[in-house]
Amino acid sequence: KVFALGASGGRRIIPAAVQIASFLVDYDMDLETAFATPRLDLGGGEEITLDARLGTGIAAAVETVLPVRRMTPAVHPLLWACPTAALFDPSSGTATGVAEPFHPWADAVAAD
Repeated sequence: KVFALGASGGRRIIPAAVQIASFLVDYDMDLETAFATPRLDLGGGEEITLDARLGTGIAAAVETVLPVRRMTPAVHPLLWACPTAALFDPSSGTATGVAEPFHPWADAVAAD
């Protein structure tokens, strides 16, 4: 896999990019699955923002490190970065692109 990944979101960019890159490389996810996988963010101080879709066991484990704030992804307030990426798979010759699924600008149509 060859991919380019970026995001807007200030201090939230690096946690989002690292987690998505890990999903792609370490867990061999496709681009769409990696972007749809719940993430967490530690950049807001003494608290970890955890996507509410993550299980209670994960929340309990994370809470042993710092207090957890479980939130549902939404446009406002913006709690995570807004990543976008393009991926080329040399084995199949296909290219895909994905944007943050919870952002309204992510709705786009590709042309053949």
